[in-house]
Amino acid sequence: SGSAFYPAGDAAAVNITSCDVTASVYCVATNAATKENYGVKIDLKGSKFTSNAEGGDNCPVMINVPGTLIMENCEVTGDRMGVLVRAGDATISNCTIKATGEYTDNHKYESLDAWGSGNEVPMAAIIVGSKNGSYNKNATCEISNTDISQSNTNKPAVYVSSNKSGAYSSQLTISGEETAINGNVVVADGSEKTPAAVVITDSATVDGSITNNSSVSSVAVIGGATLTGEVKTNEKSGPVYVEGNENSSTGVAMNERTGLVSKDLNSAITAAQDKDTITLLQNIDKPSELKTGTTSGSNI
Repeated sequence: SGSAFYPAGDAAAVNITSCDVTASVYCVATNAATKENYGVKIDLKGSKFTSNAEGGDNCPVMINVPGTLIMENCEVTGDRMGVLVRAGDATISNCTIKATGEYTDNHKYESLDAWGSGNEVPMAAIIVGSKNGSYNKNATCEISNTDISQSNTNKPAVYVSSNKSGAYSSQLTISGEETAINGNVVVADGSEKTPAAVVITDSATVDGSITNNSSVSSVAVIGGATLTGEVKTNEKSGPVYVEGNENSSTGVAMNERTGLVSKDLNSAITAAQDKDTITLLQNIDKPSELKTGTTSGSNI
């Protein structure tokens, strides 16, 4: 009922190569209940991870502590979700990640609901971030040349959130011409201090829609990436930029370090730190109104 592989202690490491791991709830997972578990290292290569808990309440791979997760050439299949990065740094390449959508209590933790602990979060093949402030690290995830799918068409393939408490942010970068997201991408929550940034680039494909339900977080589809579905926003949504669809895009400039998109160039420059690079995504009508002297060390 727990985790087949569980790194505990700041010197702990799990290295799994060329294995087939099946577990009820977690195949590999961390525990954020104590700071002594911070700093763990998880390295998964050429392996298969399947969770099959009765009722579908499972998550094959999960990290929720300040630590590292590296996955290469792996196949992950879960019901409630595939990979959950609540905190820490994850790098995923050349993998297949599937969510079957068999979990029955599938409306819990969406919208305004508070997230629980462990895997008590919305359903998706990939979850990045944490709505509550119990997991003490930014969540960063880089995914390349990976197939991501969600068989439940009512649920997203990718779901991203940041702390509403304003403590920790989330950043997800998805890239590579072999990357295919078969399902929708949803971004939600966050605060002005901790917005979530989603960047889909380098010829990746989203075979679904993108929804930004957050007023502060952003989504960018750039670098030859393809979106087959629509962009869903409301008047309170944060910026979204889709390359080649500038007329319906609200994003104007992007910080290359954070991945965050701003609705105007001045906001991007004001928020930039020393030596940040700001990329202009669309033409601006009144360049004479551009602020100067606010980020002397930045590149524009």
